[in-house]
Amino acid sequence: MPLFKILVRYIIAPIFFVSILGIVGITAIYFYYSSQIPSVSELKNTQLNLPLRVYSSDDQLIAEFGEHRRRPVKYNQVPDNLKNAFISIEDSRFYQHKGVDFKGIARAIVSAVKSGRVSQGASTITMQVARNFFLTNERTVDRKLREALLALKIEDELTKQEILELYLNKIFLGKRSYGVGSAAEIYYGKKVEDLTLAQSAMIAGLPKAPSKYNPVRNPKRAKVRRDYILKRMLELGYIGDTDYQTALAEEITAEIHNVENETYAPYMAEMARTDAIRRYGEENIYKLGLKIYTTLDSAEQDNAIQTLRNNLLSYTKRHGYRGAEDKVELESLKTTKEKQEKLKTYKVFAELYPALVISSNAKEAVLEIYKESKPVKITLKQMSWARKYINENRRGKKPKSVDSVIVAGDVIRVMKDDKGIWNLSQVPKVTGALVAMNPKNGAIEAIAGGFDFTYSKFNRAIQAKRQPGSSFKPFIYAAALEKGYSPATTVEDEPLDLANSTWDPQNYGHEFGGPTRLRVALAKSKNLVSIRLLQQIGLGYAIEYAKRFGFKKRALPEDLTLALGTGSATPLEMTTAYSSFANGGFKVESHYIRKIVDRTNTTIYEANPYTACEDCSTNNPNSSKINPAKRIMKPTVHYQITSMLQSVAQSGTGSRTNRLKRRDLAGKTGTTDDQKDAWFCGFSPTKVTTVWVGFDRIAPLGRKETAAGAALPIWIDFMGTALKGEKDVGWKVPRGLINVQLDAETGMPPNEYTMETINEALTPEQIPTEEEILAYMAAHREDMLEQREMQVLENMENLDEVTRARHMERIRREAAQRQENQRRREQARQREIDRLRSLGIEPPASLTQQQPQANMNDQQPMDRTQRANREGVEMPEQLF
Repeated sequence: MPLFKILVRYIIAPIFFVSILGIVGITAIYFYYSSQIPSVSELKNTQLNLPLRVYSSDDQLIAEFGEHRRRPVKYNQVPDNLKNAFISIEDSRFYQHKGVDFKGIARAIVSAVKSGRVSQGASTITMQVARNFFLTNERTVDRKLREALLALKIEDELTKQEILELYLNKIFLGKRSYGVGSAAEIYYGKKVEDLTLAQSAMIAGLPKAPSKYNPVRNPKRAKVRRDYILKRMLELGYIGDTDYQTALAEEITAEIHNVENETYAPYMAEMARTDAIRRYGEENIYKLGLKIYTTLDSAEQDNAIQTLRNNLLSYTKRHGYRGAEDKVELESLKTTKEKQEKLKTYKVFAELYPALVISSNAKEAVLEIYKESKPVKITLKQMSWARKYINENRRGKKPKSVDSVIVAGDVIRVMKDDKGIWNLSQVPKVTGALVAMNPKNGAIEAIAGGFDFTYSKFNRAIQAKRQPGSSFKPFIYAAALEKGYSPATTVEDEPLDLANSTWDPQNYGHEFGGPTRLRVALAKSKNLVSIRLLQQIGLGYAIEYAKRFGFKKRALPEDLTLALGTGSATPLEMTTAYSSFANGGFKVESHYIRKIVDRTNTTIYEANPYTACEDCSTNNPNSSKINPAKRIMKPTVHYQITSMLQSVAQSGTGSRTNRLKRRDLAGKTGTTDDQKDAWFCGFSPTKVTTVWVGFDRIAPLGRKETAAGAALPIWIDFMGTALKGEKDVGWKVPRGLINVQLDAETGMPPNEYTMETINEALTPEQIPTEEEILAYMAAHREDMLEQREMQVLENMENLDEVTRARHMERIRREAAQRQENQRRREQARQREIDRLRSLGIEPPASLTQQQPQANMNDQQPMDRTQRANREGVEMPEQLF
């Protein structure tokens, strides 16, 4: 057979046949997989999973949530060294091939045949993009074919720059970092443009095995790979020999840099995260790249956290040392590393570090403190406060030796003072909450839900429903003012006799003051007056009135204990309610999210809160931008209750606020039975702040831990800083109030029994009528005589007993005659009115109108003289 025929039959024909079959097979495979390959256009519109970020009102980062920590970067932002480092190690022919590097595949096959194992990969950067965005990591021929075809398709539709940008933003680089922007931040605390050549090479070595080549966990292995990448960059001409040698000599500086929260507000961060879940669903919020801008003020937040912590630590020191947190066997911890590993199991709370007592004697103790490089000595001076805790009211004797407080093996807490010296401390069992709000629109500006979020994630500011105690009384008093009572109205401060009840309410200190003006009763927090006042205005009416401020009916007891604040409310609810006192009498709603933007910085939500507005008429050009809040108190009622709360702050149970040397502060203390809860709710015209202190498991704080001692100091410390630099301005006197001079004891116009006078801002309807004056004198004649007698006796100290008795008898007769004469005049006036009306004649106004002893000129300027009654209750300056 001719050679040609042999070649055709046995060589050419089979090859041709196989080629045809191959072409047909490849075509079939192509058409089969092409129909299943996703559109490359999706890559152009791809949305990388981005974390949820929460910011303060001044754009300080509060928190970041999400499994993928990613910082997307544009191609032009990535330095050439970083791009070239990835190309050198992952795909050196990136700019030459069309998605699939056939030379690279051949090279990998030859290498595998020679070595007997797969030592080189054949995936290009484009193939990795295809896999990372559309496919899985399973090792099958099917996946590899899809990957190759998709890579070819990607190269047809995207530029090399677009492909590289997608790759550098998508690739996983360990420690929750996705993309080079995140890796630069996590490993070096830098932006990509600030990376050195050596650092760029280190990051480029991570994709192959992020855990194996992690520079923090495995620095030696990571350095070997880094140096190899630098060598490849030199071989490919991306760097010169000088740069290569400099980079090789660079030390490993990688360490884990967590997200640097610029403002510590974990309770707010969790509130924002929960709100985002409610709005967008939990499966979405960690992928959408949402940015939540809250109403939080970063400076005030720092102030709130530090103030609450400092005062809770002060409380725990006042009540004594509770002992070691734990005990360990020192024999089992021989090396410093072992001791540090043990201490690592105890979390750091606030600035309280765990420490292990290595040894102690009478004069000093040696401590191994977590994260300290060497042992630290402390002396008795650093634990002088540590008298033994016995109970909330008792402590042991002052310690005389160090080893009477701590001994070897104790796990304790220590904290640095302002001078950097370690002192013994302890994690407070007591806890608290602080909420600061803008009363004009309800924006939460600072919030602390406990001593430390790591210690307890329970947010007491919004979740702890506790009895508000006397801090609820202003709402009862405001309800009474709305019903016609005035700050000068007197109510009996005497023991209550409640039929068919075993309840025996008492004032603090078990003292009684007789007829007491409401201003005085609120300032001194008189329980019995508050209960009688609630009886008089009606329980149902008071509950409905309290609902105006946001209190829920189910949280308000339907009995007289309501007057003492036995309902339940959170610190946030109390803050919101008190905002109406601060803002002029308007109802605002608390809110903490200012706006939410998506990954493109497009605003998808913006708050439009109700805002207190005195002048939101159509004539006001700014009114269209305001969502006006509803008025829930008359201007006159608002002014009167606010001035009464100023008396609380200036000369009542909250008088410690005078330390701030401001006249525009008002508020109310609140202490529940056995001092189980301590509150102070206070405000200025621009800020309302509530502080609560107590135990999570309800227990007494201690006999001396009333609101004035436990909660008020926190409020003072916070507001002292928060209001620094703000002008001291009060509330404007509304129309309809008249400056009236009254008897400081009775609240009636002055008479011959008057020993001291006050001025009070009243409406015309609140000025006592002649009938009310007579009724009061008849009911309290003996009290008034007693006052007069006391005054006379003070002036007759040198007279003998007979003379003094004769003078007192004369005073009584004269007083009785004056009262009888006044009663007869009133009877004569009424008879004349009745006679005229019986004749069909309308009596003249001069006869029918009462003539109270008050200045009725509405335009008269207020007298600014400070006056104080016998009980020491100061009248706020702005009243006069």
